[in-house]
Amino acid sequence: MKNANIREGLDILSAYVSGESYSMAAEHDQIYFGPDDVGNVAAEDATRLKALGWFVDEDAGRWSAYP
Repeated sequence: MKNANIREGLDILSAYVSGESYSMAAEHDQIYFGPDDVGNVAAEDATRLKALGWFVDEDAGRWSAYP
């Protein structure tokens, strides 16, 4: 994944988090970020995130990417 895709994904998801109501984590080669409810992301933003290489990790309950 390109750095630009990571940054754009973080920018999109940042619109859905406020204050301390978000989670960011990393595990080996995978990062997680986003609001407490992945369903709160608008359909057009979810489509863009997927085009950038992001996906919903069902186990973590967060948007995720492999940088």
